[in-house]
Amino acid sequence: MGRELAARHGRAAAHRCLADLASVLDHLDGSPAAAGWGDADWLALSAGRPRLRALCLNVAHDCDLACSYCFAGRGGFGGARALMTASVARAAVDFLLEGSGDVQACEMDFFGGEPLLNLEVVRETVDYARRRAAAAGKRVGFTLTTNAAALGPDEAAYLNETMDNVVLSLDGRPEVHDRMRRHPDGRPTHAAVRANVERFVALRGERDYWVRGTYTAFNLDFSEDVAYLAGLGFRNISLEPVVGGPVGPGRWGLGPAHLEALAAEYLRLADFLHDSARRGPTVHFFHFIADPEAGPCYAKRVRGCGAGREYLAVTPEGDVYPCHQFVGRKGFRAGHVTEGLDATLVSGGLELEGRAAEVAGLWVGAKEACRLCWARYRCSGGCHANAHAATGSLVKPDPVGCALQKARLEASLYLEARQRLSVNTA
Repeated sequence: MGRELAARHGRAAAHRCLADLASVLDHLDGSPAAAGWGDADWLALSAGRPRLRALCLNVAHDCDLACSYCFAGRGGFGGARALMTASVARAAVDFLLEGSGDVQACEMDFFGGEPLLNLEVVRETVDYARRRAAAAGKRVGFTLTTNAAALGPDEAAYLNETMDNVVLSLDGRPEVHDRMRRHPDGRPTHAAVRANVERFVALRGERDYWVRGTYTAFNLDFSEDVAYLAGLGFRNISLEPVVGGPVGPGRWGLGPAHLEALAAEYLRLADFLHDSARRGPTVHFFHFIADPEAGPCYAKRVRGCGAGREYLAVTPEGDVYPCHQFVGRKGFRAGHVTEGLDATLVSGGLELEGRAAEVAGLWVGAKEACRLCWARYRCSGGCHANAHAATGSLVKPDPVGCALQKARLEASLYLEARQRLSVNTA
C-alpha cells in the first residue's frame, strides 16, 4: 500500500498517511473504549496543527456590475474599492507555499468583486506561482470566478489555458437574471453575459467549469432556470439559494415561508435531471453530487470546509481572513501576508488566535443543533459565515440554510435511487 501511495501522491504524502493510520491503530489496540468511540475521540486524532492548502485571493474589491443581492456589497466588502497589487499577490503566493509545508498540491482561487478587472495581476500571479511552486517541488491549481461581463475572446482564451476550473455567473432565464444582475446604470446584462459564457464553454471542451446562478424568492420555480441553462448546452450547473436579504411580500430574501415550496422544487429538479440523463447528455448539478458510498473522509465530514484551517482568504491590502465570506467582518481579521498571522505561521502549518481561531476550531459536534441531525455528516454543520450572519453565532446554524441543505440532500438521494433503479431494470 505504501508503494502505491508514494507512486500516486509522493513519498511525503505516503509517509504522512501511513503515520496517521498507525496512530489510529495504536490508539485502538487494547482500548476498551474503542467500540464506543464518539466524534470527539476521532477528532482528537487529527487535532494537530492544520496545513494550509488553499488561498482565496480577492484580487478586486470592485465590480463592473451592481447585483441587488451581492453579499460583497457590490465588490467592496463594506470597505473601499481596491485592486490587489502584484507585490501583495506575490507575497500571498509565498505565504501559501510556506504555510503548506509538505503539502505538494495547493490551490489558489481568484475572486472578487470581479477578478477580470485586475486580469494583469492575475496573469503575473499565475506565472509567479508556477515558478515558485516548481522550485519547491509543488503544484498550484487555479480557479477563477467571474460574472463574465468582461469575458471577451482574449480573456476566455487565457482562462481556458491557465485555469483548472472556471466559475461563470448566469442566473438562468433572461427575466430572472436581469431582475437582479444589472449594470450600475440599470442596463440589463443577460444577453451579453450569456453570449460570453456560451463562447467560453464551447472553447472549454471537457475541462472543468461551472455555470453558477443564484435563485431568490422571485424564482421559486428555479428548476426552470436549470432547464434553461441545460438547454443552452451547459452540462455543469450550480444554482445556489440567495443568502440574507429582506424577506416578505415583494422582497427577494428567502425565509421559512418558502421552505415547503423549495423542497418540492428540488424534487422537481431531480426528476428533470433524471429525465435529461435518460435522453442524454447528462447534466451535473453541483448540489446533487451525493456520492453516497464514498465522498469526503471522516475528518472532512466533521470539520467541514476547512476555513481557517486549510483555507484562508486575502484582501487586496493583504489582510488575511478565515474565508472570503468573513472578509470585512469585525474581529475576524487573522493577520497579513507580509507581516504574518496574528499567531503563528510555520513551515508545515498554521495556528490562529481570536475569532479566526474560533472558526478554525469549529466542528459539527460543537453545534448543538447538529448533534442529532441525520444530515450532519453531509453538511458538516453548514457554512460558518452564514451561521454568523443569520444568528450572530458561529455555533448556531442558519435555520433556513439548514432546511435547504436537507432538502437538497433528500432530493439528491432520491435522484441517486431513481438512477440506480433505472440501470438495474434496463
